[in-house]
Amino acid sequence: MSLKSIKDRVTSNKGKQIESPKDLIYIHHILMKEYGWIPFEEFKNLPNATVLNLLNCITEDKEREENEYEKMKIKGRKS
Repeated sequence: MSLKSIKDRVTSNKGKQIESPKDLIYIHHILMKEYGWIPFEEFKNLPNATVLNLLNCITEDKEREENEYEKMKIKGRKS
């Protein structure tokens, strides 16, 4: 299950709580991996907009890291 597919499902839920147990578990895992321990009951009460914003931040950070890594690889080849 990809981060993009999860974000698409959250976005298409139109403001309702995330209902799929698999989606809840996966998103909770992603957020805890990035930010540390989040009690599950607290996580379930987060608004979808907040969850989506956090997932977007994580995605953007990972894309920046990948771009920097690629630049370093290219720079290393030229040396």
